[in-house]
Amino acid sequence: MASKIDELLQWARLHNTSLHESVVVYQDPVTGLSFQASEDIPPGTTLATSSYETSLSYLNAAGSSAHFKSHSSDGAFPQPFIEALRVENPHIIGHFFLVQQYLLGEKSFWWNYIRLLPQPDDQDALGVPVSWPEADLKFLAGTNAEPPIEKKLTLWKNEWGLGIWNLKPHMSDWHMYSYKLYQWAASIFSSRSFRVSLTIPDTIPMEDSTSPEIQEMNREHIRRDNFSVLFPVLDIGNHDGVNRVEWSKSPESGHFTFSSTQTMAKGSQIFNFYGNKSNSELLVGYGFILHSPEQDIVNLRMTPAADAAELRRTQSCHRRNAPFQPGEEFMFYVRRQSVFQQTSEGLVALPIFSHGLFEALICMIANAREGRYILDNPDYCIQTPPSMFSGPLYKALFQSLQILLIKLTGDKQKIIDAGKDLGYPQNQNQRMALEYRERKIAVLEEALLWVTQHLEVALKFSSFHDLISANAITGPESRKQFGIKIEEPMAQPTRCVAGLLPLETAFDWLRANYPDIHESVTEIIAKDQGEPLPLKWNILVEDWDHSYWVVWIYIIWMLWARDGSEFLNRHPSLSKWMSLMKSSATDPKEAYEKFHAKKDEYTTINDTIEEITWLPQFRPVRSLLETQKGGWEPLRNFASFVAKNETVHVKVGMNVARKRTDAEVEEMYYEDFVELEDVMEETQVEQRVLAVC
Repeated sequence: MASKIDELLQWARLHNTSLHESVVVYQDPVTGLSFQASEDIPPGTTLATSSYETSLSYLNAAGSSAHFKSHSSDGAFPQPFIEALRVENPHIIGHFFLVQQYLLGEKSFWWNYIRLLPQPDDQDALGVPVSWPEADLKFLAGTNAEPPIEKKLTLWKNEWGLGIWNLKPHMSDWHMYSYKLYQWAASIFSSRSFRVSLTIPDTIPMEDSTSPEIQEMNREHIRRDNFSVLFPVLDIGNHDGVNRVEWSKSPESGHFTFSSTQTMAKGSQIFNFYGNKSNSELLVGYGFILHSPEQDIVNLRMTPAADAAELRRTQSCHRRNAPFQPGEEFMFYVRRQSVFQQTSEGLVALPIFSHGLFEALICMIANAREGRYILDNPDYCIQTPPSMFSGPLYKALFQSLQILLIKLTGDKQKIIDAGKDLGYPQNQNQRMALEYRERKIAVLEEALLWVTQHLEVALKFSSFHDLISANAITGPESRKQFGIKIEEPMAQPTRCVAGLLPLETAFDWLRANYPDIHESVTEIIAKDQGEPLPLKWNILVEDWDHSYWVVWIYIIWMLWARDGSEFLNRHPSLSKWMSLMKSSATDPKEAYEKFHAKKDEYTTINDTIEEITWLPQFRPVRSLLETQKGGWEPLRNFASFVAKNETVHVKVGMNVARKRTDAEVEEMYYEDFVELEDVMEETQVEQRVLAVC
């Protein structure tokens, strides 16, 4: 091994690639071939220099210039093969070129380098999961690493097929380019190559026999990272997640170098820096993971519809991190963050999720009103405190948190279920994979805690101001419901503060402010449902929450129409929200001509609203409605439009009656001799709540 390393370094120096005199290559028991400082190396020292002459990539196969030669007297490949793939698939040409150099053996210009690479027949030496046996891959089942591994294998198979299809008519020995060798070459490029845009200037001379159009195409390939490049010797440097080096490229000298930014102590390993990569990327691409929590990341890919993607791009806070890789535009992540801090707003604010995740989710689920608000306010970003839990996008944010909760819970359970029958790890691959999956679960658990805390904050954030008065809350259980604080009615707020309003609380508001109407309405509902008074909302909301939201919204609009300015002065926050809802009805056909309800709700809603309309308290409004086209139906349709678009499903704690068990009955009968009554217990009841602002 030592002699082969010496011969590699001699070959490299002969072609203007070299290491600093205090940098040596040694065999590390953990990281394999590595760089080491033989003396203290100060910051700013050039540690390694690579001539483009020794690099290996598509550019060599294409014979792009004097810097990138194929080192073959008759050319690397037939020109039709190059022409067929160079426009869209230059990386495939690069992979086939490495296979060709391997097949040439000692005749290859790069032989001293290639013979030190992991060899095609030694799958263990490659180390990357795409080469693992099935027994080892099972330990990655259910994790973020599994899909990209499968995707790579499928992609490489298709690439090899495309290459062979174009090579076969022009080379008699095409059969030597087996899929096994192509997979090996692709693995080498995947685990050892450098991004071409960061290492080769697009201004480097490309003088050759090709046309100016092809020369410009090659420069564009460099700018877009459409292929990668191998740098013999420099690729010995390993990665530990800490950036202590600086890369530089020079079109004038034709060299790529990396230099120290910190002192390298004598005897220490000198690490390169592969970028800010997560353990998922490191495992799939390089075959190792780091033990620092900062590298524990779970990817979350969004696939917004075209209109949602365009809506997101209108926001000034949208970042296109990968402009030439459209599939990465809506790739997000969740990372570990064990320490939670409270801001002055009382909200948990942590960089657990990558920038833009919530904005993207909101754009995907926004209703028409929310979409218009985003278009009209491109500088508004929901993740910027203190706007996170207030304002007109509150409902969409709450729904985003709910979606995220479901997604993260499902991902965690998927990993757990897939790992139930794994057994004890038998080798290093399996031990590493097991640690990786345990780290993924830890990431998801911390993220779930974050989301749960935010949902709790969202549920308790608003006191609803004048929506709820002290008289609307009767008894300690009602006061505890939904974490509502009791406040006196407030003056007109300067901003709209959001909150979630349960149906029972909405009717409590009606009882507190308009007791006569509340009494009449609840009697109508009780008669329709065949239920006694007082109404048991925990039962009604299970099947009729949407119906009675339509009824409640209809009632408050009737009150507004009846009382005019008195209603506005008495309920300023509610009036502000109602004005917002009215302005959101920009499509009259959708808002006033269409009834947004299920068929089995029609009779209940229509009969209830018709009886309410004929209440004596609404005689002035009824007279007005009778002069309008359609009578009360357009207002009913509008109420159903608001109920459909402005309510969300949540689980709310409610008191529910249950029969006592036989054991409870026996205990109370013999010990307390009290009258037996149903037990009232607080339980979580799923229902629609109204997002008011």
